[in-house]
Amino acid sequence: MRNQYLTLVALTLFAPFLQAKPLEATPPKLIGAYFYANWCSACKQLEPELQTALEALKTEPFLMITLDVSNKVTQYRSGLLAQAAGIGRVYQETGVKTGFLLLIEAETGEVVDRITKTHGSRDIVSLIRQRLQT
Repeated sequence: MRNQYLTLVALTLFAPFLQAKPLEATPPKLIGAYFYANWCSACKQLEPELQTALEALKTEPFLMITLDVSNKVTQYRSGLLAQAAGIGRVYQETGVKTGFLLLIEAETGEVVDRITKTHGSRDIVSLIRQRLQT
């Protein structure tokens, strides 16, 4: 009984400090949907360039999600992720093609560009920043 009382007192005293504060987050203006598979050779070329570009873009209103279509399980999970991000239609239309990043306007869901293994990290950063300005 004493432990329950102490727990109640502790919760009462610390409750104001435990409440979550609202985040002041900026929603993305642009979503990058990276269509990936572990067997995709183009993905193996594009991925290091994307990682370098993402490091330079980490303060931009840009969200990149990886849609892994390696197998039926990851395809299902990626479908759920695409739906949650508001790009389910794009995911359905694209199917299991891989090795590219689609740039999608977050507000409209419109695909505005496509990045492939031919783009270097500087090109990727430049293209995404250009799209964020429009």
